[in-house]
Amino acid sequence: MACDTFVTIAQKCRRHFIAQQPGEPCPFVEEIIANAASITSDLEPQQINRFCEAIGYLISAQLNSQAQTQLISGLMQPANDMWDTLVQQAGENINVLEDLKIVKQLGNILRNNVSACGAVGKGFISQIGRIYIDMLGLYKAVSEIISGCVARDGEIATRYANVRAMRTIKKEALLVVDTYVKHCDGEVAAVNENMVPPLLEAVLADYAQNVPPARDAEVLKTMNTITSALGGLMTDKIPIIFNSLFESTMGMINQDFTEYPEHRMAVYQLLRTINQKCFSATLNLPPQQFRFMVMSVMWGFKHTLRDVADLGLTIALEMINNFNICDRAISDAFFQTYFVELLNEIIVVLSDNDHKGSFRLQCMVLARMIHLVESNQITAPLFDASLPENANFSNNMFVRQSIANLLATAFVNLNQRQIEVFVEGLFNFNDEFEKFRNHVRDFLIQTKEFAGDNADLFLEETEREIEQKKLQEKEMAQQIPGMLKPSEMEEDE
Repeated sequence: MACDTFVTIAQKCRRHFIAQQPGEPCPFVEEIIANAASITSDLEPQQINRFCEAIGYLISAQLNSQAQTQLISGLMQPANDMWDTLVQQAGENINVLEDLKIVKQLGNILRNNVSACGAVGKGFISQIGRIYIDMLGLYKAVSEIISGCVARDGEIATRYANVRAMRTIKKEALLVVDTYVKHCDGEVAAVNENMVPPLLEAVLADYAQNVPPARDAEVLKTMNTITSALGGLMTDKIPIIFNSLFESTMGMINQDFTEYPEHRMAVYQLLRTINQKCFSATLNLPPQQFRFMVMSVMWGFKHTLRDVADLGLTIALEMINNFNICDRAISDAFFQTYFVELLNEIIVVLSDNDHKGSFRLQCMVLARMIHLVESNQITAPLFDASLPENANFSNNMFVRQSIANLLATAFVNLNQRQIEVFVEGLFNFNDEFEKFRNHVRDFLIQTKEFAGDNADLFLEETEREIEQKKLQEKEMAQQIPGMLKPSEMEEDE
């Protein structure tokens, strides 16, 4: 509790600790750092992490970069001394990493770096530069030991205490990078040049070669953070990321909809970031790999886990929009190959009782696809134009017929006129989303397939009502002094 309180004080009053007060020989933060060993002597490792975080917030208030670097060096000196000793021992004899106590000490040192980095921000680069190469070397070393244990004893080795501790080192090393990159505003070129190449060398092959239980989702999360921060600078690295991470991860999770939930979210978040920031890189993927990516997106929105399904649908919508505005030859090739398949899968999940939670996004994707057809933005024929019977066919007619055929198969209880009215409404309301969504919802409620609880189809309205009710309750509470907790009150500027 004392450490948590210190963190709060450090966040709120950081400038007072940095400024030298009258009658004091130095700023208070320097005195705290000088006496850190005695202050933290009785603390547990996780409490020391919180202490480092608090001091990090104080250091972040120091605007002079040279003075800030000196403060960071002073804060991390005890940890750095121990780090140097342990890394030197490991370099002389790799077997010391079999010692659980040493492995835990290394993990705690990395946690201290994560805590301090998150609080200090991009100024922490001086400390990261000091330990970075040794940290990646340690990552490789423990990876080799883990792989050796798994090769010797099988997947059960991933449950051994020393292996779990070594995996903690790997995770914390990745968190150091992840945390810094999130705060590296203005330093992306340096990150791309100095940090990314050795990281990819240490991480990617190790992830691909490991057995699934030994693969850390933090690898995917860190790559997502780096891709998001560096954007186009990562374009040339996307192919190797796909080869090492994407296919191996999909092989882990495509057997069912439940195993490795953390990896599921992380790989789809990475895929979305690549689609947003490095879309041109996906165009250069080999055809087989590109198809695998598109199939993975469609498999994603079939998930019964709503978070994954929503991500899959969001990626599909953004991918469709990206292809619609890129070179027309590329756009035509994509839509001719995948439009009908995407349309079929959207109709399937839309008419599936287990996927009602993603109803809004399903409608958004369907409306967008129909709008592209109805407004003639897709110029290439989506049907086989070489057949004589299709001589006077159009994309509009073809998609209408395709949707009608799908619905007739899915809902055998509906007559042809009901389906025709519904399809006509889809094309009439495709650019008025509220009307489009209500039209689809009314149709689904008509069907026997959706008889029973349809609350999820009204999820957006329900959430809006709940939010409105909370807002009204808060406004009423503000009228009565003492009804709101301090944490619920807005801070005065």
